[in-house]
Amino acid sequence: MNGALFALERFLRRCARPVKRPVIEHFRRRIQILDRGETARRVAQGASIARFGDGELDIALWQYAPRFQRRDPELKRRLCEVLSSPPQEDMLICLPGALHAFDNLQPDIVDYWKGWLSHCATVVLPRIPRDRVYGDSFISRLYLPYADKSGERAIVENIRRAYAGKDVVLVEGWGTRFGVGNDLLSGAKSVRRILCPAENAFDRYAEIYKACLRLRGEVYLLALGPTATVLAYDLHHAGLRALDLGHMDLLYEYMIRDAANGERLARFKYDNEREGGNVVEDCTDEAYLAQICLRIGTP
Repeated sequence: MNGALFALERFLRRCARPVKRPVIEHFRRRIQILDRGETARRVAQGASIARFGDGELDIALWQYAPRFQRRDPELKRRLCEVLSSPPQEDMLICLPGALHAFDNLQPDIVDYWKGWLSHCATVVLPRIPRDRVYGDSFISRLYLPYADKSGERAIVENIRRAYAGKDVVLVEGWGTRFGVGNDLLSGAKSVRRILCPAENAFDRYAEIYKACLRLRGEVYLLALGPTATVLAYDLHHAGLRALDLGHMDLLYEYMIRDAANGERLARFKYDNEREGGNVVEDCTDEAYLAQICLRIGTP
């Protein structure tokens, strides 16, 4: 019986696609998203960013999806608050560029987003405020997703300008090790790290936020899943500059090695998007260990 119901559900979904498609395209055209290059330029000029990927949109406006953050009504409420906040000149709320256009994306990435849009766009897209211009959250998705990769270096350099010569506080999940083994942080004046749980980080949100205020950096770099979206917003409202950069470091590894999306390159870095990515090798890098100032819910 369950098999028959499942088959019926799939049949009804297929029948609905031709009806849904023009509705989806209508709302896609009405969402204004800067391209990645312009988003990076605004970061270089002083903007903070809070990013929504598919996971954050799922939590806020659809069904709870990420396996690395347990269901939390408060996280859903806070993400909705960030998404619906009034536009601010020096704070860019970012959405995936694929919500507006598929320009320059690799075929497999286009297929993924077409599937995502077909599944939930008629619920999600009408609920996205259209009174603002968004940044592109793919700013942190370097190199791999694009057919033409010639602009990637300029995007990285603009992001690095945001913290060049500044005291950086890096708020990351345990095992993320952002910038370790590469030169992403080489221009910073100093780097201090707050290590947070690799999973279910929002459970410790109050502690994480208070720790950020206590350390008082010039620029905060965040790599902490959906928690980072809320944290970037709150730090900005506290008068601090925050950049939610997510997976940028992991994808930068592919960029600097000119590598294909196959082998896991940095096995001492946690990668929630790869099979076995939660198994992380030890890191004995002395500079990294010396940068750790606080541990919240981590070994």
